[in-house]
Amino acid sequence: MKLFETLSFGDLKLKNRMVMAAMTRSRANSNGVISDSTVTYYTQRSSAGMIISEAINISEQAIGSPLTPGIYTSEQINAWKKVTTSVHKNGGYIIAQLWHTGRLGHSIDKNGVLPVAPSAIPISGQQHFTSKGLQEFETPHELTVEEIGAIIKDYGKAAENAIEAGFDGVEIHGANGYLPNQFLAESSNIRTDLYGGNIENNSRFILEVVNEVANKIGSNKVGIKLSPLQPY
Repeated sequence: MKLFETLSFGDLKLKNRMVMAAMTRSRANSNGVISDSTVTYYTQRSSAGMIISEAINISEQAIGSPLTPGIYTSEQINAWKKVTTSVHKNGGYIIAQLWHTGRLGHSIDKNGVLPVAPSAIPISGQQHFTSKGLQEFETPHELTVEEIGAIIKDYGKAAENAIEAGFDGVEIHGANGYLPNQFLAESSNIRTDLYGGNIENNSRFILEVVNEVANKIGSNKVGIKLSPLQPY
């Protein structure tokens, strides 16, 4: 494989085989809106064949860490349009990484609302970075089936918003102990309904998310990040 050769990637033809991985930056404001410095950051990296954006919260509920960006308000969408326009102008492609942190959050940065999870099991032995420093993880709110359905819809809407913002596709963040990973892991999912109890049920959430997103923007624009390694 030659690094500077072009590469067909779905409907995209990458100018080289370098892909920039996602990296959380915490450079948004308190409303989840990115600034012009973010435009500069991604423009400087647009010579890569493709960029995976930093993780982007799909909803206010999805927020886990302070000063991380969202894509659920018009102000957030319009700010991201500046990024995608500049990347495209420089011949690059950029994919939005869709993020729901689940229990990996804290009420300090969620307007006093507890984080959510498949089961009411807190992370133990570690602390979470918040706007008020390191804090012990809280016991999350266990999602109802109806609430799970609403989150799945949030993923679909976020994907539509990403396309409206000019992204070339989306990557569902299903790794690193975030919400989709929490449904997959027996250490964080002890449900006995349709969303837990065996491999098929533990996988249901993430498969329904993929289906929802693919139905909204087309399967050719959808990827997913999975990893067997996470410390929780």
